[in-house]
Amino acid sequence: MLFTAEATATLPHARRAQSAEPSPYDAQIANCQSSASSSAALTLTQTSATAASVTRSGYASAPSMMWLTDTAGTVIAFQSGSIGSSTTFTWPAVPHPQPGEVRPHSCPPSYNISSSVQLWRGLYEESLAICCADSVASAATAALYEPTIRVNLQDWRLQRTRVTASSRALVLNYIKDSTGAVIHAERGAASGSYTATVPFTPLATSIEACALIDAEGSLNPICVNTSLVPNIASALEASSANPVSVASLAAMEMVVRYAGSPTAPLALFTHNRSGYCVTYVRDAAGDPISLAANGSVTLQLSGMSGSATLYTCCGVTVSAGSNPPIICPDGALLATTLDVATLTTDAAVALQLSRASGGFGTLSTGVSTGGTCDNVYRVGQWVLNTAGDNCTCTQPSMGTAAWSCRPPSSPDLGWTGGQTALIVIMIIVGLLVLLLGVRHLHKRHQLALNSKPPREIVTAAHVEMETSRF
Repeated sequence: MLFTAEATATLPHARRAQSAEPSPYDAQIANCQSSASSSAALTLTQTSATAASVTRSGYASAPSMMWLTDTAGTVIAFQSGSIGSSTTFTWPAVPHPQPGEVRPHSCPPSYNISSSVQLWRGLYEESLAICCADSVASAATAALYEPTIRVNLQDWRLQRTRVTASSRALVLNYIKDSTGAVIHAERGAASGSYTATVPFTPLATSIEACALIDAEGSLNPICVNTSLVPNIASALEASSANPVSVASLAAMEMVVRYAGSPTAPLALFTHNRSGYCVTYVRDAAGDPISLAANGSVTLQLSGMSGSATLYTCCGVTVSAGSNPPIICPDGALLATTLDVATLTTDAAVALQLSRASGGFGTLSTGVSTGGTCDNVYRVGQWVLNTAGDNCTCTQPSMGTAAWSCRPPSSPDLGWTGGQTALIVIMIIVGLLVLLLGVRHLHKRHQLALNSKPPREIVTAAHVEMETSRF
């Protein structure tokens, strides 16, 4: 599997499209001559985060085409020609969101013979919608349902993980990876153990397995996590020749930015090279401590000393079943030594300057590319800068992406100047109407007092005079 920069624009997530998006197969589907068949049926079973098996029955002859649509009706997988009784469909992990449910179709005999089938993502969202309780399960209960994650040598070569638990969760067992993809989900049961062997997303840096239980008044996930960073780093180094040592970040076509705080500074290393790149850091002991695929790798400087080594490889490919399964081309793995003391000093200076200017602690941003801010953040993403401002990455129709920052006390309500002026005028008019109303009520009260009968006034005065004699 060869990665491109475009393929990482959007990671799998739960958000769903609101309307169907066009696909290359729409014209073929629209021209299909369908015919009704009461006995035809399609059965769909999910096999991985991006694949499902569809079995047909009751067909007089094989259909000429079959496809899957998501909740919005967008075609996410399509096959035509010679279609067997059982067919596997795959859909891309990006740029489309991970579907919560899909619907299988065929033509002929009819493309409306089946209903939507809930997938692992949909099951996960449905179950987690009622989570979580304030209380937590006891240690004994947690140990009963806690999953165990295994990625042995064979599993790693096949790019899969095996998860087991002595007891199945009462509500849901699910597995996610670092990309946010739900790679397996299974409804709970009152008895029995849990076992699942599933592939994970290529270049995922971690696996998380959870058991959602409902015991002792608690509805919370019991989760364990394992890192795949050592596996990835070792695979890159095993597949490439010895790392090529370079003298500086500039020779690696990388830049460094600083973030965090003076007491917890962060160094962010970003490449400006083409091709799918993986970057990671090994500490002074040689342990891989941070890794990023086609993004910025972050190094926590506080608590570190001595030196660290930064590695990067561009043109990375993934081939499940190979040894190693993640491949860096010969001579493409570059390495440079980082002096942690120098980085810490530079971070302190950068953060101090950024606090004064409201910036992001940037010493060198490198070449700016359209569609991202600081070569990292995509248009629409927002962050808090080191001055505490709310900053959104924006890009006009004609121009490059840039930060738009506002202090927390100056929220952007999204109003235009004309809308703001209209609202101010309406407030002023409202105040004038209120004042006129109060004045009118005051006049009516005065008129009521002046209209009292003369006898009442005289009598009141007489009583007052009589009282004053004593």
